Amino acid sequence: MNRFAISLIVVLVLASCQSEAEPDDTTTLLATTTSAVPSTSTVTADSTTTSFPTPPVERAAYLFFEGYPVAPGPYLAAVSRPGIGDLRETLTALLGSVTAAEAAMGLSSTIPEGTELLGVEISEGVALIDLSREFESGGGSLSMMGRVAQVVFTATGFDGVDSVRFALEGDPIDVLGGEGLIIEEPQTRSDWLDLIPPILIEAPLWGSTVGNEIAISGTAELESGTVSYVIVDADGLIVVEGEIATTPGQRSEFATSVVLEEIPHPGMGSLIVWEWAPEGSQQHVLEYPLTLVDRP
Repeated sequence: MNRFAISLIVVLVLASCQSEAEPDDTTTLLATTTSAVPSTSTVTADSTTTSFPTPPVERAAYLFFEGYPVAPGPYLAAVSRPGIGDLRETLTALLGSVTAAEAAMGLSSTIPEGTELLGVEISEGVALIDLSREFESGGGSLSMMGRVAQVVFTATGFDGVDSVRFALEGDPIDVLGGEGLIIEEPQTRSDWLDLIPPILIEAPLWGSTVGNEIAISGTAELESGTVSYVIVDADGLIVVEGEIATTPGQRSEFATSVVLEEIPHPGMGSLIVWEWAPEGSQQHVLEYPLTLVDRP
């Protein structure tokens, strides 16, 4: 069993033992775990919500991951990949095949292998992205929807890009593939909200390396309006815990930053997020792998 599964199971098992707790009793729940920091170092942060979407703090390629700990899913995730830089470089990185390491973390892509980026033009907030014909090959309607959403979320992570139009080998298209997916209007993130989880973390990026100061941001649609989280180190020890406020009942942004006084066991850890259900159980639990490095 990998470290991600171990740390997630710890949180879930503890939650099941706290079924009678109040939904916001985060400190009580986590105080019963093995923690690398005293309970007084718990971080509970408020945030200011604004309109959706805004660019993530870090540039990301958006891949799919299976639902954690169980379906529904798969969902889009903001992933750190080699070669991410400007918009062209990031789109090129997105089109690359899923690596063995990414597949081991449950990541996948609906973009057909061999798809190449032929050009990008931006005008009045609309990015016209020209791709090779491989982009429309293979797969059913869900696959077509997935590959469009991957490109849209990746491109709109950049300032100045609000929506995406598609072209194939120089010809703008209104319909994609034999399944006839209609994309005649510029595509925005709001067109593809069904493909993101209730809590979408956009920073830190999935699989990225972080130090002692970590910015956490993303979007959420939660009835309670509260994202609960812990960060665990390579041995599954909780190094920080807290809550972040969002707008209840609607998709809204959240952001905070945390400082880790120390990381007892640097290496592959994770950020685990969830929402407390009214009866005190955890729901929408997701685990985002991180590599923790003890550095300023």
